[in-house]
Amino acid sequence: MKELDIPIEAVVGAIFLMPLLATLSNEMFHFWISSIFPALPSLIVSLLASLPGIFLVLAIMILYAYWRSSNDVE
Repeated sequence: MKELDIPIEAVVGAIFLMPLLATLSNEMFHFWISSIFPALPSLIVSLLASLPGIFLVLAIMILYAYWRSSNDVE
């Protein structure tokens, strides 16, 4: 199995995309989580609501690295 090298542009892109997608995710899921679990503190609800955006950025970064490594000519 080939080692997966994550290119620098994927890391830089993730650094810029992560706050944006985490904020959008927080805006979308904050109401749902706070209505399902009304007793949770606001900070924990915000952290939970930001997780889908963070995981999306990490998944995009890993898929880009996999795509790039599979297209390398050896």
